[in-house]
Amino acid sequence: MYTITGRHLTLSILISLLALSGCSDAPASRNDRTLDSGVSDAGHQDADTAGEDPDTAGEDPDTTNEDADAIGEDADTTPDDPACQVDDDCESNANQNAECDTTTNTCVLTCDDGFADCDADSANGCEVDLSADLENCGACGTVCTATNLNYLPLCAPDPDTGGVCKVDSNLCLEGFVDLNGDTSDGCECEITNPNDPIDADGLDGNCDGVDGILEDIVFVAPSGDDTANDGFTPDAPLATLSAALQAAADNGRHHIQVAGGTYQGALVLKDGISIYGGYKASGFARDIANETTTIVAAASDFDTTTTAYITVKAEAITNPTTLDNLTIEGFDATNDGASTFSVYALNAPGLTLQSTTVRGGVATAGSDGADGSQLTSAPAPEGGGGGVASDFRQCGAGASSANPGSHGQNFTTDAGTGGSGGQHKCNENAASGLPGKKGAPGTPGVPGILPADGVLGNFDATGTWIPALATPPTDGTSGGGGGGGGAGGNHHTDTLSSCTVLPPCFYAGTAGGDGGDGGYAGGAGTNGSPGGSSFAIVVLDAAINIEQSRVILGKGGNGGDGGYGALGQENGSSTPTSSDAPDSPKAGKGGDGGYGGDGGHGGNGAGGQGGNAIGLATYGATVDSTGITFDSSNAAFGAGGAGARRVGVAALDAPDGRDGVKENVKAFGTSN
Repeated sequence: MYTITGRHLTLSILISLLALSGCSDAPASRNDRTLDSGVSDAGHQDADTAGEDPDTAGEDPDTTNEDADAIGEDADTTPDDPACQVDDDCESNANQNAECDTTTNTCVLTCDDGFADCDADSANGCEVDLSADLENCGACGTVCTATNLNYLPLCAPDPDTGGVCKVDSNLCLEGFVDLNGDTSDGCECEITNPNDPIDADGLDGNCDGVDGILEDIVFVAPSGDDTANDGFTPDAPLATLSAALQAAADNGRHHIQVAGGTYQGALVLKDGISIYGGYKASGFARDIANETTTIVAAASDFDTTTTAYITVKAEAITNPTTLDNLTIEGFDATNDGASTFSVYALNAPGLTLQSTTVRGGVATAGSDGADGSQLTSAPAPEGGGGGVASDFRQCGAGASSANPGSHGQNFTTDAGTGGSGGQHKCNENAASGLPGKKGAPGTPGVPGILPADGVLGNFDATGTWIPALATPPTDGTSGGGGGGGGAGGNHHTDTLSSCTVLPPCFYAGTAGGDGGDGGYAGGAGTNGSPGGSSFAIVVLDAAINIEQSRVILGKGGNGGDGGYGALGQENGSSTPTSSDAPDSPKAGKGGDGGYGGDGGHGGNGAGGQGGNAIGLATYGATVDSTGITFDSSNAAFGAGGAGARRVGVAALDAPDGRDGVKENVKAFGTSN
């Protein structure tokens, strides 16, 4: 007989072998001896009898069974050799100890301490480690189950029972994480979405401690540091969005989470990198209701090329790029006539504005036009020369001086005609020369001319905003030169061809005066500059996606006033006759030179056009605006500037500039 004993199980094996005739010498193995059957002759005879009468055996199976029982009862149960005599005769399996019980000559198998044969199969030994098996912890059938704290169950060694059920605070059930390290609430975080998309509720679907995937995020907070921190964990955020964009691009990350606060400085987005606002600076839990993330340009962000401030610029964005739960403000401009753009998207079909507030800035007024000045640097037409006294000595009744005054110079206007010379007289008073004529006045300039009605400005092929401009006024023209005065007539004291009386016998008339130069033209004033425009969102060339967002319209700047054109110079200048008296009171005096013509007035400048206040401006793109809530309650367009006007010169009045417009959505194009 074999007996297997353990802490909880004792297995007894009874081996009885009936030795058949002639088989008593068969070999025996360890732990399994062949016993001598001890069958009697009578038994053999019974078998023969049974063989001789098969019908009877078939008819009476119970009798046959009884005969078999009799054979068993009559058999010699004493083995020829014992099952074991020493321990080495016994074999053990895994985690077993085999000993020979010499009193019964049977092998006794026992389990090693801490092990048990829970399946009652001696072939695999004591297969269960009672200190580690969750299904058989300390005893066969004792199952360790999870607790409500989601810890992974553990079977731990125990000196008394061999094993005891516990929980492992370092191990959680599959799908749970002990995120806060607090054993009182166990593995409190359940993994609901391993991909963990960033959402408005800030749910940590993959239990890595952040909303989203930690390895794909750069963190920004007002208390951050662009030098000491890398921005890759919530406790080491960067300080600026520009640094975060660069860090994300350099390290293959696609999301930026920004704590509440105001971040100053224009941004140029990078393709495929999204920005999310509304996080707490400590721990970066999302709290949209209480944390506002605001982005605004700085004064140094003025672009002299576009004459505008741009807070967020998105160019060539083709991969998904989201601005989520941000407040983006247009800069309140300071430069004259500067426009302001809050979001500027040029060929950016991958851009999405989600739950974002975009506030238009305040544009500035255009500058006033400059007043013109007289064009003194341009040469004015000269006046004609006065007639020169004649040396003709022959007296003749009614003979005229040979030197009349000349015509004035003519550039663009009529010149003054020269005066005729005075007649010579003998023994009588000679006639004086006639004065020259005044030069014709110059032509006044044309005032500034407004653009066609309805033109508000437009974007050019590069996406630059071009405001509506009036046609510039023109300069006046100079006046014509005055004509020269004629020379005075000569006086003779004798009728002969030569003096026969004591000289002097001849007295010449004086020369005529030179005509005056034409008056200088008046230079044109300049038009007032247009006021800057306020654009909350500008979309050019490709549509963007806007969802659940708010747009607050800003204010356009007023147009500047037009500058005055300069007045033309009056009368030009003139040169009088010589103040010297003739040698004889009877000699003729030269005529006065004519005045130069008045210079033409310069054209007056028109008023500049008022700036626009627009929520969503598009050019070459159609944007679905149904996802936008517009607010224009505090918006205002700019008023047109005043045109320059001079009292008494109504024909030269310049027009006032037109007012800008205030519109939620405005599509610009070739007709604008």
